[in-house]
Amino acid sequence: MIYNKDGTPFTLERKIDAVDEPILHNFDPQIEQPVVINTTPEVPMVTVNCLPVHTTFIKDALYGENVKTSRYLQPLKINIYISKSTDVSFQFWTRTKVEKDSIIHQMKERRWWVIKEIQEKSGWYNYGCLPSTITPYFV
Repeated sequence: MIYNKDGTPFTLERKIDAVDEPILHNFDPQIEQPVVINTTPEVPMVTVNCLPVHTTFIKDALYGENVKTSRYLQPLKINIYISKSTDVSFQFWTRTKVEKDSIIHQMKERRWWVIKEIQEKSGWYNYGCLPSTITPYFV
């Protein structure tokens, strides 16, 4: 048995004196439109000529210095997405992997670029290029 502070037995009585009207909230759920991710790139794909290079380092047996040798391979055409193009720099994305110092030729603009920076992300390669002094002829 449970007692009150004054010593009388505690009894539970349920008394409801007045029932307030329920408060109705004007709730208008806004259905959010799903976010649509643009899977098609806004930048058009461009085909360029590429002269890939194969670079090897040979250690000089006499002096112990590393000598860089570059050999150019067969030219190929690659599809790229241009992200930045100015008079002194060129930046593009592609899935084709080529080595640093490869030559890129833009057919429409008649410009030759040499790849100086490579960044790989999720199977895509971001190449940063500078103007090239090597200007091969592509057939």
